[in-house]
Amino acid sequence: MTSLWFTPDSLGVVSPRVPRHKPLLTSTQVTRLVGISYRILDYWCRTGLVNPAREADGSGYPRGFDEVDLRRLQAVKRARDVGLSFGVIRSVLDASDEGVDNLQRACERLEGVLEEVPA
Repeated sequence: MTSLWFTPDSLGVVSPRVPRHKPLLTSTQVTRLVGISYRILDYWCRTGLVNPAREADGSGYPRGFDEVDLRRLQAVKRARDVGLSFGVIRSVLDASDEGVDNLQRACERLEGVLEEVPA
């Protein structure tokens, strides 16, 4: 058996924000947890709404998502569900390190307003 002369680390596949002992979620797992299709997940990744802990590199290493990514995806999904545009979502997320928390609070306020509007 031949050993490989490279490792995923040497190819830059493993993100520095992902500890080695932390398993990453696959795209399939994330789509089920968040309640979105793979096409939506792929679009959100390609447009930069979420930057996976491990990006797919086209050579057999799929995207990997950590807890930070999952929270961000859940916040984006919730914001889309209440009708926020991608521009607003991106602005809130990019405004500060607390972007996900800010987006969650904005969704809660908007959901409260929507509940008060007569049908």
